[in-house]
Amino acid sequence: VVMAWLLASTASNKVEAFAVMKILSFLGMVPVAAYFLPEPVQWAAGVTPIYWACKVWWMAAEGDPSWPWLAGPGVVVSAAWILFFSRRFLRVVHH
Repeated sequence: VVMAWLLASTASNKVEAFAVMKILSFLGMVPVAAYFLPEPVQWAAGVTPIYWACKVWWMAAEGDPSWPWLAGPGVVVSAAWILFFSRRFLRVVHH
């Protein structure tokens, strides 16, 4: 949802949409790169919504019982991005 709002609020035609989608494809690499960093530094990748889903999955796969607690920050980060881009989209459309 976040990526869709980002695309809708930044691209004004098909060519710009393809360029934005190309840039967005690199965001999928953020959690992969963060996986190899130590834990305190790894949390910096938490500004991307996809990180939290990956982190929850990694912790659950390792058998860590505290993984449900990370669903909360994931929802908060995603909701903040959705709110930001939906407001930006409405500003762009109404101008």
